[in-house]
Amino acid sequence: MTAQEIAADVDVSATTVRNRIASVEERRDSWVSTTPRLRERDDPCRAISVATTDPDDRERLSSEVRSVAGVVDVREALTNQRTSTIESIATGVRDLSETTTALNRFGLEVVSSEIVAGHESQLFGELQK
Repeated sequence: MTAQEIAADVDVSATTVRNRIASVEERRDSWVSTTPRLRERDDPCRAISVATTDPDDRERLSSEVRSVAGVVDVREALTNQRTSTIESIATGVRDLSETTTALNRFGLEVVSSEIVAGHESQLFGELQK
């Protein structure tokens, strides 16, 4: 597919398409590290909590859970168990405990919590080649 064809499909100019592709290609070899490997005692850390809730309430609860202090990402799964994955930022065990307590108040049963030691990602798809 040419830049002109893509531009026509998405209603932008071919130059805009080329610029955006060039920008993605510049970043495609860059790995993103979001969590340092070694931590100082009070450095913030990322925590991933996996929870189960009533599948009928999943969408509403995901929206409400984002209001919990420290929560930065909520993912819904189309399952009956382990229905939500919540990512939060914490500075220590107390923060993690408070986040878990707040999630339980919303009716989520936290089945696991993990502190993320490191995270790397890269682009996926045709532009990764």
